[in-house]
Amino acid sequence: MNLRECIRPPLRQGYVDNLNKLIAETEFADMTLEEIITGTTGTADKVPIFNNAAQA
Repeated sequence: MNLRECIRPPLRQGYVDNLNKLIAETEFADMTLEEIITGTTGTADKVPIFNNAAQA
């Protein structure tokens, strides 16, 4: 097993958990990950959502 395999899964879960908190009760709550990324691209007030979605 290489280093990336050891580190990535827990880090990804953190992004997923943060994303779920950020999108709770928003228009993004029922969207796919791709839809969230597309819907938040280039929107200054949605940067935290975009960043977490892109890393998830």
